[in-house]
Amino acid sequence: DFECIKQFDELNNCYDFYCGLHPPHQVIHPSYPLEIGNALIGSSKEHPIIFQLFKLIEKRWEKIYKSKEIDDNWKVVLSTMYPLRDAIIKDAYKKNLHNIALPATYFFPILPGRYIKDQDQGNSFSEIKEETLAVHHWGESWFSKP
Repeated sequence: DFECIKQFDELNNCYDFYCGLHPPHQVIHPSYPLEIGNALIGSSKEHPIIFQLFKLIEKRWEKIYKSKEIDDNWKVVLSTMYPLRDAIIKDAYKKNLHNIALPATYFFPILPGRYIKDQDQGNSFSEIKEETLAVHHWGESWFSKP
């Protein structure tokens, strides 16, 4: 559910790992005020962040998916977005690699419909910007619609 606007050649040539931050909105969980998008990730082969991500997903998977108290939408967030954030924090500075989490305007310049109510700064996340490389259309096939 991404639309490419520009080529990623510069990112691929300059960074060993890249992803994008989510636009500012009301956070899902106060312990995680910074949300890193996992819908678009670029990395070199055998990158330590990706390795750590898989380890964290595996470590947390059974506890998350066996829980009767956690709804399915929250299970997806807990088992994907939060392990990515934790993997980046743990391994971003290893091996002298060049890693970056880009501002939201690079991959997430437009908020999804469910976050529009969170916009209190006008239409700052409602249009493609000069630096935008791709647009996430928030297909949310995993997300239960009300």
